[in-house]
Amino acid sequence: MQGWAGRVDHVVDVSEELDVPAVLLRPDGHVARVGEDQQELVAGLRKWFGAALA
Repeated sequence: MQGWAGRVDHVVDVSEELDVPAVLLRPDGHVARVGEDQQELVAGLRKWFGAALA
């Protein structure tokens, strides 16, 4: 997610405890999105972290 660099961290759960493909956490730590749909992920990123920078 290059457009959100500096605002969003990408973390990989190597323990596989979550058992979901992806989780987007809001800045306050609550779950904003769960799943693998890229369009929903981008919508969540825009909502919680603003527009992507070019």
